[in-house]
Amino acid sequence: MGIAAVIWAPVRVLRNVAAQRDVLAGFVVTAVYAALSLATAAASVFAGVTRAQFAGQPAPPGLPPGALESLVRATEVATLVLSVLTPFVWWVAVSLVMQLVTRFFNGEGPLSAMMAVVGVAGAPLALGALFQLLGTGLQAALGVESIAGTLAGLVGGLVALGTLVWHVVLVVVGAALARRIGYGESAGSCAVSCAGCLALIILVAVVLVGMGILVGTTAPQ
Repeated sequence: MGIAAVIWAPVRVLRNVAAQRDVLAGFVVTAVYAALSLATAAASVFAGVTRAQFAGQPAPPGLPPGALESLVRATEVATLVLSVLTPFVWWVAVSLVMQLVTRFFNGEGPLSAMMAVVGVAGAPLALGALFQLLGTGLQAALGVESIAGTLAGLVGGLVALGTLVWHVVLVVVGAALARRIGYGESAGSCAVSCAGCLALIILVAVVLVGMGILVGTTAPQ
């Protein structure tokens, strides 16, 4: 697959994707990332990794009995939902904000080119999700609460974090090519875009968990 070459030849691939305005390529990469993220989230939920994070935690004061269990269930559902939504929300939101912010640096180029490069720049995120899936699977096999299992999950998470940094670098390069601006201007635009998108995702996660708790605590026991 040609777009996979962004891993070892990022400038060439991103330049071609921007020139062709290949939004489909960006969508394919994002869809693969979403599928791997869902698999990782499902492994985390069904192997008890998510639930283990609440083990031994007392119920928050002032909440009715069963509220902690409702919080656990809401977190598990939110984990699954966000694992699918986040890649697409991130792709679209970063593309739109980058398109807007780069205008202040005299950026020129269509939104389709920006969406293409931001989507293809998500290849490292898909790779990170794969490593995180392997780490979660190994954690479940070794024991969720064992030292070896915890280390396996931690390594997978660290690799995913590293690929996030890699993704940001590719976004900077791709946006500079798509909008015909310098790397410095593109980096500044990316900093603003990523901060705004992270805040949006955190807000959505808080709302989903809050709704889950509300439903769980008001449902008949």
